[in-house]
Amino acid sequence: EVVRLFTPAEAPDGAIRGRIVQTSFLGSETRVAIDCDASDVPLTVAQFGRERIAAGELSPDKEVALWWEPDDAVLLPIQSTEEEG
Repeated sequence: EVVRLFTPAEAPDGAIRGRIVQTSFLGSETRVAIDCDASDVPLTVAQFGRERIAAGELSPDKEVALWWEPDDAVLLPIQSTEEEG
């Protein structure tokens, strides 16, 4: 909910770039799935009301940028999949 979506030209420094995989319009909310190098699975961004990028700019394979406030980031520890022995 804190991740914001930008056009690459309007993105703040440090934004992650990716390409739109799918867009779902849900009334006042638009969910956008984005494929990027930062994740093995598409990231989903929810946009509400005025913060939305125009629907015409949300077409599949369109390049976009993801950004969030540094204070909103949470680092999670890497969990090992191997049993400790």
